[in-house]
Amino acid sequence: MKIIAILILANIDYIVGLTIGELNRTATKQLEEIVEKYKPIPAVNVELSTWIKKVENVSRTSPIIEKFNVHAQFKHYNENRILWENNIKNRIKEIDEIIKKLVKENTEQSKICLKYYKRQKKSLETAHKFSNKTKISNLGHNSKICNPEREKKDSNESDEYSYY
Repeated sequence: MKIIAILILANIDYIVGLTIGELNRTATKQLEEIVEKYKPIPAVNVELSTWIKKVENVSRTSPIIEKFNVHAQFKHYNENRILWENNIKNRIKEIDEIIKKLVKENTEQSKICLKYYKRQKKSLETAHKFSNKTKISNLGHNSKICNPEREKKDSNESDEYSYY
């Protein structure tokens, strides 16, 4: 029994080193998979591109603990990115339904609101390019309901960027 304990203690560095080495390879592989998945996507979203560069750099040069930290941070960021992009897509679908109804109404008020919702839609359609923080703000700003009286006063037809 003592001989087994001595042999284990003598080889503990090798045993632990192998396990740490395997963990490091796993962490590196996880980061490389992220880079492989997202790097080919055109660099439309600057925030996502920055994350991919960071993940790639960390996968090559950083210690194991940083690899796991960056993996967790990216996963959190990406889940939020996807959540907000889905919320934006849903809002665009809602706006499309509203626009269909307004076109059928064809009143002065519906024409005012039609412009309002078209500007919202245009703004939301480009939102995937922005950071998560800006997506949240953009969605909040472009989820408002048209008030024809207020829009009539505030409307500036040449201002196509009034909603971001």
